[in-house]
Amino acid sequence: MNVSNFKSIMTNVIGRSGLILKKYAPEILLGAGIVGGVTATVLACKASTKAGLLARQSKEILATVYEAKLKYPPTTYSENDFRQDLALAYTQSAVGFVKLYGPSVTLGIMSIGLILASHGMMSKRNAALMAAYKLVDESFSKYRKRVAEEIGVEKEKQFRYNLVAENDSEKVDEAGKESKKTELEGFELSEYGRWFDESSPQFKKDNSMNLFFLQAQQTFANHLLQARGHVFLNEIYDALSLPRSRAGAIVGWVKNHGDNYVDFNMYSPSNDNNRDYVNGYNVRRVLLDFNVDGVIYDMI
Repeated sequence: MNVSNFKSIMTNVIGRSGLILKKYAPEILLGAGIVGGVTATVLACKASTKAGLLARQSKEILATVYEAKLKYPPTTYSENDFRQDLALAYTQSAVGFVKLYGPSVTLGIMSIGLILASHGMMSKRNAALMAAYKLVDESFSKYRKRVAEEIGVEKEKQFRYNLVAENDSEKVDEAGKESKKTELEGFELSEYGRWFDESSPQFKKDNSMNLFFLQAQQTFANHLLQARGHVFLNEIYDALSLPRSRAGAIVGWVKNHGDNYVDFNMYSPSNDNNRDYVNGYNVRRVLLDFNVDGVIYDMI
């Protein structure tokens, strides 16, 4: 291996190592801060075992100074001498305690600084991620609107949800009557949509009970929006016992923004599955597609 190749390899290794350190810098700083905090506590405990002896020594020195003031006349031990000795005694006592607790206090301050630095890095990264996500979300919404204007809402819906094929099957209502139903295969949920079905502990075998429960949760979410001013999507997922999502932690609804109401879209006219469910046919799940306002942190 010649020198130029070795330099190139070392440059790549150093560059890669630097990128990895930068990536995990918040975790490293947080870990170092925690270790430093624990160490500072241990040092402070050890110092406390010696603090009693130091305090007694300081008291003995002060007692000696005061005794000298009482024992000797002003001509021998003047007021100025007394004040100088008293100041010296206090100074020596303070220096002793600083030396005793100085390492633990210094390490504790450094640990707090490391933790705050880690928090600052994560806050900046989260802000950047939310800004990027909001930009993508807004761009996608504008794109969908342009596509819908160009080819129509139904066609846009077909492309968005991957509705690519049709399949005829029988559906049975609660009275036992059979009729034909057309299902579109290849269906894909939106980025915020969820199926409310038997995977949720809240789901019941009775259609009317499920619809009543969903309507009650939607009403509660709207009351919460008006009372508190904001609702996160993950809060809705929690209420329905559905799995959370990363997007659900930053998107949701804000009062006086967007639609200004929470809608589960259970009764959407274009939702064939839900229309069948509402009409009592043997459909075992409900599609919920929430009308979130988008990233709401900068709206609150």
